[in-house]
Amino acid sequence: MGVGELQKFCELLVNDVNKLALDLAEVSFADEQGLTLLSRLKTRGIKPLNPAPFVEEQLKSSPSI
Repeated sequence: MGVGELQKFCELLVNDVNKLALDLAEVSFADEQGLTLLSRLKTRGIKPLNPAPFVEEQLKSSPSI
């Protein structure tokens, strides 16, 4: 799934009532566009689950948008 598809999918599911979590277990790397989206989703309450250590470090060092 690409960044655009993930963004559309999450926008359909996220609202004030529903909470969403993303399982990142199969994600070994996120490019700048992916990190930006994940940061935005995180600020909207979407919890990233099971990130690989490298992705977790990428998320920590990525500026929140």
